[in-house]
Amino acid sequence: MAAFCGSVVRGLTSATLTANGCENPSAWNARWPEDIHHWSECEAIIERLYPELERRLAKVKPDLLIARQGVKLKFDDFQQTTQEHVWPRLNKADLIATARKTWDERRGGRGVRLVGLHVTLLDPQMERQLVLGL
Repeated sequence: MAAFCGSVVRGLTSATLTANGCENPSAWNARWPEDIHHWSECEAIIERLYPELERRLAKVKPDLLIARQGVKLKFDDFQQTTQEHVWPRLNKADLIATARKTWDERRGGRGVRLVGLHVTLLDPQMERQLVLGL
C-alpha cells in the first residue's frame, strides 16, 4: 500500500478554484501509472482526495455550501465518465456512494487510471436571490 499511496501523491492534480461563477468547479484528481481494478483501491483514493477538496473549498466557502458535487472516473481505454448530484453541502458519504454506483454501472471490467472529485459552486446571482426577504 505504501508504494500505491506514493504514486497517488505524485499524480495529484488540481483545477483552479474561484469564489465566483458556477461554471468553474473545484476539482481534485488522482492519476497513477497502474490501472486499478478493485473498488477498495478506488475508495482509498477518495478517502485521500476528500480532505484536500474540503480544505480548498473551505477557503472560498467556509460554510461548504455548493450547487453540485460529483466524481469522475477515467478508464484504461481513455474514455471517462462523470456523475454529479445536486447537493447543498459538500458530503463525503454521498461522494463515495456516487463513486460506487458509477464504478459498478459504468466500469465494465475496465481498469481505472484516474479518480476525481469535484464541486460546482453556487451561482452568486442565485445566492443573492435566495437570501432576499419579502
